[in-house]
Amino acid sequence: MHLNREGGVLVTYEYAAFRLNFRSRHDPTLAAGRIRTSGRTPHAVENSRPENRRTRPVQTIESGMISSLQPPFFQALGDSKRVLLAGMGGGFDVFCGLPLYFALREQGMEVTLANLSFTSFHPLDPRPLTPSLLLVTPDLPPHGRTYFPELHLARWLDAVGEPARVFAFEKTGVQPLLGSYRALVQQLAADTVILVDGGTDALMRGDEADLGTPHEDAVSLTAVNEVDGVRSFMVSLGFGIDAFHGVSHWNVLEATAEIARAGGFLGLSV
Repeated sequence: MHLNREGGVLVTYEYAAFRLNFRSRHDPTLAAGRIRTSGRTPHAVENSRPENRRTRPVQTIESGMISSLQPPFFQALGDSKRVLLAGMGGGFDVFCGLPLYFALREQGMEVTLANLSFTSFHPLDPRPLTPSLLLVTPDLPPHGRTYFPELHLARWLDAVGEPARVFAFEKTGVQPLLGSYRALVQQLAADTVILVDGGTDALMRGDEADLGTPHEDAVSLTAVNEVDGVRSFMVSLGFGIDAFHGVSHWNVLEATAEIARAGGFLGLSV
């Protein structure tokens, strides 16, 4: 799953499976340059008394410690400025990337949304770059299509005051999809591509008891792997979602461990 030497994988487990045990604030390893107090030496017993709580020294955390708490994924983004955030497995995968979309926007990055589409393209749909790449805006005529996640997303973005355009990749093979990715990356002058899997079956390698539905994920992964000149990442959101399709949690954890051993694992969020 390591897309290229500058890329990697972020797996997010959306239920709290781990607890972070903070060290004591009196730990000397933290006091030495990481946590700065007001000058007094705090005494745990005295400060626990109600009459002494007001005199407890105020602590400040230096920026170095804050950055060290960031998941490696966000550190790996580095100085990315223009990001293409794309659902890789079709359907509503792009919706799973919306929290990341807003987080990156808050960091000052320019983010464009795209999605591998399960919607049938109409002959009158606007395709400004390639025959298999559709520009979806809020005023796009649905032409009788009721299943159209990209159109619903464009209209919602417009309603909340966000840039209201979503690019839809037609469900094709690797080569047409690669051509569309290359054209879109060039058009946007994107320096980073992030693929989003709404689930974890994109991590399957093929010899598991049940694979889920990784076919479209594999096509997107293969295509983006061939796009030159960008940082490439894959984000897997929703540990356990693909149990509906028979994917074993054990296989997901095994795949994650293998990616970590290969140097491509960029952290998890709970």
